[in-house]
Amino acid sequence: DLHGGVIDANTYFHMGTREEGVGGGGIGTMDITEGILKVAPAEIEGTPMPDITISYIRDCINKGWITLYGGSGDYILDYNDVINRVVLTAYLDPNKAHGASPKHGSTGIPPEVTFSWTPGANVQDVNGHAFYLGTDFNDVNNATSTNHPNVQYYLLDANSIGPFVLDLNKNYYWRVDEINDTHPDQLWKGHTWTFQTSVYAIVDDFEAYDPCTNPLTNTWTASGSAQLALETATVHGGSKAMSIAYDDTADAVASRSIANEDWTIGGRKALYIWCNADPNADILAVQLNNSGVEQTVSGVGLTTGWQELKFDLADFGVDLTNVSSISVKVTATSGGSGTVYIDDIRLYPCRPGALAADLNGDCQVDFKDFAIMTQNWLKKKYWP
Repeated sequence: DLHGGVIDANTYFHMGTREEGVGGGGIGTMDITEGILKVAPAEIEGTPMPDITISYIRDCINKGWITLYGGSGDYILDYNDVINRVVLTAYLDPNKAHGASPKHGSTGIPPEVTFSWTPGANVQDVNGHAFYLGTDFNDVNNATSTNHPNVQYYLLDANSIGPFVLDLNKNYYWRVDEINDTHPDQLWKGHTWTFQTSVYAIVDDFEAYDPCTNPLTNTWTASGSAQLALETATVHGGSKAMSIAYDDTADAVASRSIANEDWTIGGRKALYIWCNADPNADILAVQLNNSGVEQTVSGVGLTTGWQELKFDLADFGVDLTNVSSISVKVTATSGGSGTVYIDDIRLYPCRPGALAADLNGDCQVDFKDFAIMTQNWLKKKYWP
């Protein structure tokens, strides 16, 4: 981030994401406030071609690889032939909305979103903020108070609004115009900010539990042969998981109440559970709302280390708009006992197997899946 001073790129200058970096996009992002970026112009046969470099930097800004004041600033981009540099400087218009939350360009935002911002210096107290929200950049960027197709529009007194319940794994765009009918300018059109909601919603990742202040057993209840504990050594993600010790005297059940949640919002369609079991765990069953309808995994499907068990929510046969509990049951082999570890219970917007090329199970087909494919390329023989 360039929050003061000067960066002088006198050879190559590339920005961008890792996915788009292959073949020339580069890797990295930059936010500029008080600093100055100088870039040597591209040359063709020794002749400076500043227009090429100016076009590239403007493209970096449009793609969000370079931001100005966190997405709230404007910029001056020009060529200085005295120093033979393309020069980018940022400035902040105090009359525009700034300080966006969610932050411009952020990812993994939970789908229950409250928007807020720092108001402009001259905004009026009543109906001073025009708020726009949508899923298409052009729709939001071009929207007006009288013409805003496919965009949610609100005229507000306060510099916040929400919460909205948004779809999982989707890009959203939003804008705030500041208004003062008594000022000569009357309206300051805001920047169009963007963020991406999280790929999944968390049911329980076990990170919030603490043996002293928030014991696991205050939320999860054991029955049958189950003995529950907060695990810190064998985990899938983060630093904590839940262990279920079991034996063959009775099924081991771990269950917890849920505050009558709507599991359909945000396009949720699947329940994924990370599980690590030993060979004595014969069957693992999951149940919602104590309905008696179980989804099960058995045998070898439980004994390959950490794995993601995937269940179609529609198969549970319950009212998914009012989920009140979840339980995980382990059935032991005859004479068997052991421990099953559970972590990262999540809700996803795609059903298991819905995307054939979704190799890493994140409900989207992208560069990450391509990377998995290339890593395993020709590892097996498919010829006679």
